[in-house]
Amino acid sequence: MTRSMQMQSKALTRTLLTLLAWASLAVAVHGQHKDIERPAAWKNLVPGGRFMDRFEPMPLLGKRTADTWGVDAVKPRDVLNGIEEGEWSYWGGNILQGEDGRYHLFVCRWREDDPRGHMAWPASEVVRCVSKNRFGPYKVAEVLGGGHNPEAYRLKDGRYVCYVVDAYYLGATLEGPWERKTFQFDPRDRPIVEGLSNLSFVQREDGSYLMVCRGGGIWVSRDGLSTWEQITQGSVYPKVQGRFEDPVIWRTTVQYHLIVNDWYGRIAYHLRSKNGVHWKVDPGEAYMPGIAVSEDGKKEEWYKYERMKVFQDKHGRAIQANFAVIDYSKWEDKANDIHSSKNIAIPLTVDRLLTLLSQERVTDATKQVRVKILAESGFDPQKDVALESLRFGAPEEVDFGRGARLLRTEKDGRDLVAVFTGKGCGFEDHNFAGKLLGRTSGGKLLFGYTRLPWVTYDEPLLTVRQPQVVGQGKKRSLRIEVSNHGQVASRPSEVRVDPEHLTMPDTLSRGKPATASSIWLDPGFEADKAVDGDTSTRWSAAGGTRSGWLEVDLGQPERVGRAVIRELAFPRTQRFVVEYLDGQTWKELARGTTIAGAKVLDFAPVTARHFRLNILEASEVPTIEEFGLLPPAKKETELTIKATCPALRPYEKTLLEMPIPDAYKSGREYQFLITTGLEMQQPTVFTAKKITMP
Repeated sequence: MTRSMQMQSKALTRTLLTLLAWASLAVAVHGQHKDIERPAAWKNLVPGGRFMDRFEPMPLLGKRTADTWGVDAVKPRDVLNGIEEGEWSYWGGNILQGEDGRYHLFVCRWREDDPRGHMAWPASEVVRCVSKNRFGPYKVAEVLGGGHNPEAYRLKDGRYVCYVVDAYYLGATLEGPWERKTFQFDPRDRPIVEGLSNLSFVQREDGSYLMVCRGGGIWVSRDGLSTWEQITQGSVYPKVQGRFEDPVIWRTTVQYHLIVNDWYGRIAYHLRSKNGVHWKVDPGEAYMPGIAVSEDGKKEEWYKYERMKVFQDKHGRAIQANFAVIDYSKWEDKANDIHSSKNIAIPLTVDRLLTLLSQERVTDATKQVRVKILAESGFDPQKDVALESLRFGAPEEVDFGRGARLLRTEKDGRDLVAVFTGKGCGFEDHNFAGKLLGRTSGGKLLFGYTRLPWVTYDEPLLTVRQPQVVGQGKKRSLRIEVSNHGQVASRPSEVRVDPEHLTMPDTLSRGKPATASSIWLDPGFEADKAVDGDTSTRWSAAGGTRSGWLEVDLGQPERVGRAVIRELAFPRTQRFVVEYLDGQTWKELARGTTIAGAKVLDFAPVTARHFRLNILEASEVPTIEEFGLLPPAKKETELTIKATCPALRPYEKTLLEMPIPDAYKSGREYQFLITTGLEMQQPTVFTAKKITMP
C-alpha cells in the first residue's frame, strides 16, 4: 500500500477526531500553545500599522490537491509552494539567489518514517534545494550534512556560510564544496541568554556581521567567521511574558528589522533599530496563524508558523517570508501518519523607496515637510497613489491613523514629491525613521520608511568587560577593558563607574504598587517597571509628554532618607523633585536638574507611605529605569569613578586604569554600574559582577 493510500485510509477514521481535539490536546497534553491577550491599544491600529498587514496572497503554482498529508484544514492545497515531500518532514530554511538567477533554499529535514515522528528533528540533515521561482517548487540538489535550523549568508569575500545549531558549513560557492566548522563565541563576561542556538545573522555596512541568539543577545563578528563577541547584556526582546525563539534579523537601506516568535503564544513581534543594538518594539502582531491565504481566497489553517526567514531585494527590502509550518501539535506528529511539516513561501508588500528632502529637524512649527516617493519598475507614484490616504510622520503616530496631512504634491521627473505639514509628524529623540502610510490607487497597502537627516546612524559602540581590582591600599585601581564594536571611530569620551550598592540595593519600593501620570502606548513600559529591580525594563510616560510623575505605595508608613534614580537609556530629565504625601499634600524632599545615569539623593528622613518622582521638565518623553527608596544612610563620600577613554578605531580595545577613592572600604563587597557613550543618544550600561575590595 502506498503512503498516499495509507493516509487516505487513516484520514477516514482520524480526521474528525483531529479537528475536535486539535486545541485541547495541544494545550492539555503537551502545552503547545496558549492564546495571548492583546493590548487594548492595538485595536486602534490602522491597516498597515502592524507587520502582519504586509502578507499578501500566495500565488498558485499548480492545481490544488487533497492527495497529500495533513488535516482537512490545510487541504486541498498547492503542494508546489515551498518544498514538501511524502517521505520527508521539512523545517526552517532561508533563500539566497545565485548569480545565475536561480533560488537556493537551505532547509533541514528528517525521515517521515522515523519512529520518533517530529521528535526526530535532532537527527535532521541540511539540504540545498533549487528552484527557478522563489516561491517554489524546490528540489533537493545536495546534502550538506547533519544539522538543524539552518540559515545561510554570503560573506564579504564572496564565500558562503550555512549555519546550523552548534556548527556551520563553509563553501566557496553556493554549490559548495562544503566544509563543516565550529564558531568561536566570547560572551565577554555577560550571561548567554537561553543558549547559543537558533542564531540569525545580518551583514553590517562595513562587511562585518551582527548576530542575535535565541534569547535576544546581540553579538558582533568582524567578518562573519571570526570570534563572535557579545555586546549586549540581557535580551533586546519585548519586555512582555513570552517563550521566545526563532529570531530573524535583516537590514535595509533605512534601518534594521527583527522579528521574534513567542512559540507558546503563537504570536510574533516586530522590532526596528538604527544600529542593530538598541531596538524599538512596534505594536501589533508580526505574524500568527491564519496568514497563509492563496490568491483564490482560500486559507490554509496551519497549526503553527515557526522559523520565519525573509528574502530581500537589492535594496534590502523583505519581499517574501518563508516559514516552517506544521498541521498539528509536534508531539502528536508520529511516523507515517497524516501529519507532517514543510516550508512555505508567502509574498510581502514591498515598502516604497522614500527620501526626506527636509534637512532640518521636523517639529510642529515646521511649515512644510517634503518627502520624495521614488518611481520603480511596476510602480508609478504619479499615478499609483491614492493621495487622499497618505499620512507621514513617526511610526507611533502614523500606525494609529494620525500623522501629518498632505498639503500638495509636485512632480520631479518620474518621482513624486509629497509635501506635508510639520504638525502631527510627532518626531521625538527616540525616532530614527519616518513612515509613509496610505493606499495605492487600486486600494492596496502602500507604505515606506525614510531616514531622518538629523539622526546620526553610524555611531561608535563602546562596551566594557568585567572590571578587575589591581593594587592594594591607596594604590588600588579598577582595570577595565573598553572596546569599540561600532563601524566608526570614537572620540575621547567619559567612562563612569557608579557603585551598585548605592543604586540597586533591596529598596523599600522594590515590587511595591506603582502608578504614573501616564504610560507609553505599547506594552512593557508600565509604572511597575521602574520598581522591579531590573534595569533592562523602564517606565515611560505617554507620547508627546514632557513631564510626568511616578508614584510608589510602600503599603505602610516607612522611614525613608534616601532615593535612588536610574535614567539610563534616554537621559531626558531637565528638572525633577522627589516628594512624599503628607495627608493630602505632596511635600518636597529633594530636587535636582539632570539625572543622566544613576543618581543618589539623601534628605532629611521622613515616615510616610506614598512617595513620588515628579519630573517637572524633560527634553522628550520621560522614561525611568528605576526609582528606589531606602532607609536613612550615613552620608558617604562621592564614590563615582570617572575616566577618559581615548579615541578608538572600530574593533579596537584599550585598558583603563581608574584610581579607586579611599571611601571604598577594604573587605566590603561592591557591585559596579559602568556607563559608556554618555555623549550619545543612548549610552551603554554594563552591570558588573560583585567585587570584594582589597
